[in-house]
Amino acid sequence: MASSNKATISARERVRKANAERLAAEQARLKQNEDDLVAFFNSTADIEKADSDVEEKIRKIRGEAEEKKANAVQRQAAAILGLKHRGESTSAIAEMTELSEAKVRELIRLAKPKTKSAAEPGAEPSPKSGPETAVAEKNSDEAEQLAS
Repeated sequence: MASSNKATISARERVRKANAERLAAEQARLKQNEDDLVAFFNSTADIEKADSDVEEKIRKIRGEAEEKKANAVQRQAAAILGLKHRGESTSAIAEMTELSEAKVRELIRLAKPKTKSAAEPGAEPSPKSGPETAVAEKNSDEAEQLAS
């Protein structure tokens, strides 16, 4: 009976040892899974941050581009108004600039100084805006209408 008891103890020890090894392997696997999942979610956060950074940079660049375009349009409008003040007709300006007459008129309206009520208090009137300029513009506009 002593040998049977030893065999039972030996079998139990082998089962315990096998269970301990299995549990250790399972714990190692779970730890590796946890490490991989942490890495995955950290990477996901990095991706989202990169996307957010890109969107912010795009917004900033678009804003800068819009500002540059607005400044360029203002310069275009000032140049068109200069042509108009020197007596060029809207149709002649349109032909020279390869713009439509409607676009030329739009740029002229954009470049013309606002009325005194719309202007900021204390703002100096534009040197190009005066009674002579207004008369010249009126005459030019009348000549354009007659030519049409």
